[in-house]
Amino acid sequence: MTGVKLVRGFESLPSRHPNERLGGWWSLPGRLRQHYRQTAAERPSEDVAMRIFATFLATFALVRLVTHGIRGGWLPLRNVVLGGRGGRNGAAPLHVHHLVLGIVGLTGSGYAALLRADHQARRRVAPAFGAAAALTFDEFALWLHLRDDYWSREGRSSVDVAVGLAATFGVFAGSPVFWGRALGEVAATAAACRGAVARAPTDALSHPTRRRPPWALRADGG
Repeated sequence: MTGVKLVRGFESLPSRHPNERLGGWWSLPGRLRQHYRQTAAERPSEDVAMRIFATFLATFALVRLVTHGIRGGWLPLRNVVLGGRGGRNGAAPLHVHHLVLGIVGLTGSGYAALLRADHQARRRVAPAFGAAAALTFDEFALWLHLRDDYWSREGRSSVDVAVGLAATFGVFAGSPVFWGRALGEVAATAAACRGAVARAPTDALSHPTRRRPPWALRADGG
């Protein structure tokens, strides 16, 4: 069965998929990727903003997961600690916070972005910048109060600031062109699936060689 054109530029469900009602959803991610690439080619700055936004959210969520896992003991990881008592001059162990990695990442990615002005270089640097920003602002309370209050009440400010920064990144990444195309694709897929469901009884009755559902056999008296 071939697809029926419901929306301009969209062919309904692929006939090669075993379930026509699922075929449109099955191919939806690929079509969304095509729309994103098209929008990125037309609006390069929004592509860079989206990369920063996505990596910031992913890194922040991962860091929070890992830190809770270390504190709760359900992850086989430990904090990065240098030195310890019994070492030189009996110094206390030094806990290296991920804030340090964030500062190094922000410095390196910012410097690299300033050295190269072409779009491809900015696309490559954007994920590093987003991840480094997440590592840095996840410990915002530490560099605000100059003490390790990650798990204290004051440490809540790190989450608040990170959410605010993510929202800011999201505003710049919220391309109306891409999201308009993406929502249109989802709507077209839903319409095609509804059309496939509506056509199913007619197709079953008009093709007697196909396997027919029990209700169709009863309707024929078979």
